[in-house]
Amino acid sequence: MANTGDESNGHRFPRNSDIILIALRQQIERMNVVVGDIRDRLDRQDKRIANLQENRP
Repeated sequence: MANTGDESNGHRFPRNSDIILIALRQQIERMNVVVGDIRDRLDRQDKRIANLQENRP
């Protein structure tokens, strides 16, 4: 039983589903990096805001 468009070709090349899973995994890893960068920026901004509020007369 082979899925349409997803037949094994003697393990010489990855199957379509394998390629899709690899691409999705890479996209998720990149998104995690971006989300981490955004979180770091927000943390720095929160610290700056807190410092400004503490120094306000």
